[in-house]
Amino acid sequence: MRRDFIDDPTGTDNRSKQEALDLIRFNLVNMLVGGNQFDSVDEIVYNVSLRDINEYIKFLATDKSLPVKLPLIRAYDVSEPQLFEQLCNYTNVHNFDTPNTWDQKIYFIESGDFALTFIPIVLNDKKSVNIHIEPLEESPDFITELWAELNDEKGLADIDFVDPKDLM
Repeated sequence: MRRDFIDDPTGTDNRSKQEALDLIRFNLVNMLVGGNQFDSVDEIVYNVSLRDINEYIKFLATDKSLPVKLPLIRAYDVSEPQLFEQLCNYTNVHNFDTPNTWDQKIYFIESGDFALTFIPIVLNDKKSVNIHIEPLEESPDFITELWAELNDEKGLADIDFVDPKDLM
């Protein structure tokens, strides 16, 4: 049974947004299940924002639909223009829209034996997002160093708490 992330009781057209999110999930699942060190995904999804993607990634972390047990999904907030430009150069995205609210993130999705890097970047038209997914081990040093920063010891203020109702 298909479970849509977008709750649309009015029936208005959120179908294209859900299709974009489904494509992201499809690619993440394929990489987690059958990916190897040489695989990568570069796709463009439409009618979805970085905020939508962030909410969807949070949803995937708690909905237990990913094919790995207890996935660890973390995000690194990209708040420096220089780092953002470096990401765009690395992913070969040249028609990007510089985020003005800095919703830009790099996601790290980890299982017991495999880890992925997921980089979404909004394009100039502001209605499409380039998604880049690759094994963490194939990511360049500047990205693996960001992942390593996430492994540093954190304090209580750094913990994202989840409502127990969301886990059911």
